[in-house]
Amino acid sequence: MVEIEPFIETVQHAANEFTSSSPGRVVLFHHNDTDGLTSGFIIKKAVERLGWALSSYCLEKPYPEALETIFSDFSGNEVVVIADFGSGMLGEISRVNKGNQPVYLLDHHSLAEGGDSSITIVNPLVFDIPGHKECSASAVCYLFAKAISPFNLDLASFGVLGAIGDSMYDASGELTGMNAHVLKDVDTAVTFENGEYHYKEYGLTGKELKQSIDSLGSFGYQRGGPDLALKGFEDGFSWQYTDQAAEFARDFDKDLERWEGKDSIQSRGELSWFALDDRFLQYGVKSVGLACERFLESGKVGVNQYLVGFQTIPELVPGLGRISFNKVKVSMRLGASLLERMNAGEAKPLTDILVPATESLGGFVDACHKHAAATVIDCGQEDALIEAIERLL
Repeated sequence: MVEIEPFIETVQHAANEFTSSSPGRVVLFHHNDTDGLTSGFIIKKAVERLGWALSSYCLEKPYPEALETIFSDFSGNEVVVIADFGSGMLGEISRVNKGNQPVYLLDHHSLAEGGDSSITIVNPLVFDIPGHKECSASAVCYLFAKAISPFNLDLASFGVLGAIGDSMYDASGELTGMNAHVLKDVDTAVTFENGEYHYKEYGLTGKELKQSIDSLGSFGYQRGGPDLALKGFEDGFSWQYTDQAAEFARDFDKDLERWEGKDSIQSRGELSWFALDDRFLQYGVKSVGLACERFLESGKVGVNQYLVGFQTIPELVPGLGRISFNKVKVSMRLGASLLERMNAGEAKPLTDILVPATESLGGFVDACHKHAAATVIDCGQEDALIEAIERLL
């Protein structure tokens, strides 16, 4: 069994340094899925309770172009917190930051090499705690907030919700590892009944909350969805929030159904791939990962296939305006039987496939797990990426 105390001690040390920094402003970046939104909410509340100024950005990915835009406007008295992404691009963060501001990276994704001493890494993988199944980013953020002040104990339920968002269950449907450790701090507001978690305050199960939050953050990303999710955490997820989330999801489903009528999926050997068209720009780039999962669940892609999806990155970034990316988001998933073989060590994990293939083309890597991975390449490199993946397979 992996010891969790060394990791908790590291979190405490990082939190002590953070609270002694006395910045003019905290600049927070966080992801837009359930784990990222709960992570962002936890840090937002912890910073507000310190009485510090806060600027917060919900990003689909920590694009270097977006970071450059924000970092170039710093006055020199900022502290940066990056939650639920960033571990795969330490070098890029260091390049943009130039060592000028302290950066706290609170994440659970695979770590790249690089980075400099300005970045404090708080990641369970450093301590061999499996971040993809036993420690969500929201759990990391909650432990960080708890270490800042015991007044933040009331945020534990959001640390648990992020783990539910990333589907980190064992066979019985319960959370394990560091996620289970965080669950101990939750009062009776969250219960485990009939194989799933229930949030009494919202009158919803954890899985129902995940569905609504993911829809707000992804399908509604270009239409204010992340702000609605954060407000829902404050107000309680009443029917207005769940209904809006369902509307965003229905719109996406209709467009995906129309698009699926084309010869959309190509296959060669054990690899399949597709590219979403521009109608999906309004939903944000989590659409391509969700489309991968839909195709695998529906049987449109074989259970022994690796699946790659492409989607052009929209130029409009909420809160920042237009940025000319000329980039493509890449998402990769595995069929059910292939996933079992990968877990048994009989098939290559995505971190051994998509990461080196992307790096061979000069793309950037972030937010990669063994079973689900996402990277970014230049427009026009799609065929070259498929060929690079095939060579690795």
